[in-house]
Amino acid sequence: VKDSSQLQTNMTRINDVMAKTITSSNTDLEQLFETIKKGAPSFTAAGQSIESFNALAGAMANAGIKGTDSGTALRNIMLRIAQPTGEAAKVIKRLGVRTQDSSGNFRDVIDILADFEKGLVGMGTAQRTAALATVFGARTVTGINVLLATGTDALREYRKSIEESTGAAAKMAGIIRGTLMNRLKALKSAAIEVGFKFIEGFTGKAGGAITDFTEKLRKFDVESIVKGIGKAFKILKPWLKAAYDVFSKLKYILPFLRRLR
Repeated sequence: VKDSSQLQTNMTRINDVMAKTITSSNTDLEQLFETIKKGAPSFTAAGQSIESFNALAGAMANAGIKGTDSGTALRNIMLRIAQPTGEAAKVIKRLGVRTQDSSGNFRDVIDILADFEKGLVGMGTAQRTAALATVFGARTVTGINVLLATGTDALREYRKSIEESTGAAAKMAGIIRGTLMNRLKALKSAAIEVGFKFIEGFTGKAGGAITDFTEKLRKFDVESIVKGIGKAFKILKPWLKAAYDVFSKLKYILPFLRRLR
């Protein structure tokens, strides 16, 4: 029961976080799912919160990087700072960036980005780009630049708003339901109005024709037709019987005719 209750709590939290991210950034549910699918596992492995991940994903989305693109960028960022090697490790050390705490655990990702902010101060654009490309790879430079341009103070503030998003999913669902019900009511009203117009038009233009057709059906002499069919059957009956006899005997004659060929 405890596990079930905890699962429900976690699901509610995830729904609220996603609802807040969607309503506060330039992304939608499908794109956010793609971002999470690509990037979230590496953040989870590094002990980062879902709120931190969504704050970075939302910031990237506002800059036009979303879906699998932002997911891939976030995954690469985390993987590159998790195991820096060679020149990347040297650059990280030179910039004064600490990725782990005294216990060997990952520091908060926004705190790590704050170290990069400080270390890059005073660098020219070429030096800055070269340093970031060395650490994160050329394909991820755009993504990391977006986060640094957003600023770690803004990222922390955004994350806080996501952390305080309890009830966001329920609120969004209520808005959607209200909007949908209003649209359905409008559709129903329009359909009824069109229906009345159709009935009015049909009654005016086709009402007379229907009345005439009904009267003709009432006057139609079905009995005479039935009697005529009966007489015709009596006349044709002998011919039909003769034809049946001929065809029934053909099955015996056909094999003999085939042998003559």
